[in-house]
Amino acid sequence: MPAIAFPPAIFVSVLLFFSVAATTTSLPSDDTSTLSFKCAQTFDCGPFKNLSNPFTDTTHPENCGTPEFRLSYDNDSPKLTIASLSYQVLLLDQAARTMTLARSDLWNTTCPKQYTNSTLEPSGFTYTTDNEDLTIFFGCSSGLPATLLIGFIAVLFENVRGEILVG
Repeated sequence: MPAIAFPPAIFVSVLLFFSVAATTTSLPSDDTSTLSFKCAQTFDCGPFKNLSNPFTDTTHPENCGTPEFRLSYDNDSPKLTIASLSYQVLLLDQAARTMTLARSDLWNTTCPKQYTNSTLEPSGFTYTTDNEDLTIFFGCSSGLPATLLIGFIAVLFENVRGEILVG
């Protein structure tokens, strides 16, 4: 049986096609390298400087970092939105991996018209053995029996009288 002979031009064209196809599929795209560069850039957010992963902000692409750690800056206050609740970031120490948050809806009023649970899921946050659940009512009626309330006088924000509900 005679061997099939391909004209050299066709053989070279096929070889060149497969070489180019293999090379272009193995090279990183500009979009991927640009995204990696943008995600790796540090940023400032109010008083917090040179922040990096896992934090991101609104100047970074949406797919950089974890959504729970996307900071926004509103009225001179850094904020995080977690499970549709906004929190003001009061302290942030990336080296110690700690932060102090305050619910934005409770910042100017301690008796909201609508009560919302603010449980932080452990997926992005770790609690220590020092953490306990505590509900605090300041200057408003909790609607609970007095036997469940422990009264105290708190020297907070101009001597506000408050009550703690433990549970």
